[in-house]
Amino acid sequence: MKLTERLLLEMSLEDARKLLNITSDVPLDKAFKKAALKHHPDRGGSDEMMKKVNQAYDLLKASGGGKTYSQMSDDERRAAWQEREAAAKVRKANNYKKMESMLTEFKDRFMQNVPDYSDHFSEFFKLQKPEVTSRIDDAWNGSYKGRIFVKWPTTDNATEIQLGIDIVPERNSGLSYDSDEPVYSVDYTTVLYHNRKDNKMGRRNWKWNQTSNDALDPEKVFPKAKLKKVLKKVKIDKMTRKDFERALSIELKKYKPDFRFNNIDVVFDFKREDKLWLGLMRRVMNRQPYWSIIFYENHAPEGKSPHLKWAKQTDLPSTLADARSSFPETSTSVDLLKDYLNKFIKNKKISKDHFKAAIEKQQGE
Repeated sequence: MKLTERLLLEMSLEDARKLLNITSDVPLDKAFKKAALKHHPDRGGSDEMMKKVNQAYDLLKASGGGKTYSQMSDDERRAAWQEREAAAKVRKANNYKKMESMLTEFKDRFMQNVPDYSDHFSEFFKLQKPEVTSRIDDAWNGSYKGRIFVKWPTTDNATEIQLGIDIVPERNSGLSYDSDEPVYSVDYTTVLYHNRKDNKMGRRNWKWNQTSNDALDPEKVFPKAKLKKVLKKVKIDKMTRKDFERALSIELKKYKPDFRFNNIDVVFDFKREDKLWLGLMRRVMNRQPYWSIIFYENHAPEGKSPHLKWAKQTDLPSTLADARSSFPETSTSVDLLKDYLNKFIKNKKISKDHFKAAIEKQQGE
């Protein structure tokens, strides 16, 4: 690696110019001498600042004598830009490897504690096996953020415990394990999906190093007192669109709902032999939201992307969009819809009046 590239990993050209107070009237050597006299340990400065002054001088010397951008020729500007780009790519690649190592180390430690979390929740829920995913996202200035998502669905899919973990480098402590100081911070976001609503339980941050344990303690992440408080909340029938679609995505997960598919609000592919798909469309009448069921046929060849058209020739009703059969955005409608979808898979024909009695009862109330 070139000297300039190595130095740019630790300090930018702009930071080096600011540190030495480089201007068009002050040459590099003179600016360095002035900064060295100011920050020298024998004159009241510190070893750390003197080290940075020397580093800034080496960087500017190696990259063109400390000229400002306006003082450079076109070739010098191009060369300086290429060096900065090359150094940035090296720095970004190194940061990715370090974040990958961080994420792997933390995830391994966390997965060892997953059974403790399951035991912690067993007092309140009967849970399925947790779903764990992870990825690395871009963060600031060429750095990265590690992310872990954990979900504990209940056996009836009526409740889901959600944990989001963001792992970011500590800006002040760097990315090494050379000391016992925290090398990155861990942000926890906890949500309990219950009574068909996302209940935000809290957000916490821990400074993490190789010996930390607080970020792995289930009671500190999901306090039982907060869980009990959320579980006492009364279920409200009326829902927002966000909560309604959230309920579909969690409680009908096994049907793999696809949201915003070709301008259809929600579609379900049940792999039927007749290639019928079921779609849900949302509309607003008199400021009240309603959902309707519409059937589609997939005309795409096997293995190709779906090409849906309205189902015209079928023994199923082509639409349930009339006023009596549309259903409101309520929790009761989600129950009806779950029952309807189960029947749709098993039966060839569904009565248009499936929702009628329950809807009329709702309207009467």
